[in-house]
Amino acid sequence: MFYKVQIIDAKGKLKKIFTSEMLSKRHWELFPDNIKKAEKEKNNKQNKNSFNTFKKGNFGVAGR
Repeated sequence: MFYKVQIIDAKGKLKKIFTSEMLSKRHWELFPDNIKKAEKEKNNKQNKNSFNTFKKGNFGVAGR
């Protein structure tokens, strides 16, 4: 649930109103993209972590 948002300038004048319907519509339009972005970042983080392990020369062999 989203609440109506009012944007007010420094003088206290109302500049813009975002209705709850507008905010809800925007959220659900952007939601699939945000999920894909989060999954991509998660995969990149996992790949980056495993790469850094090998880059340092730590191959899991004791005494090296």
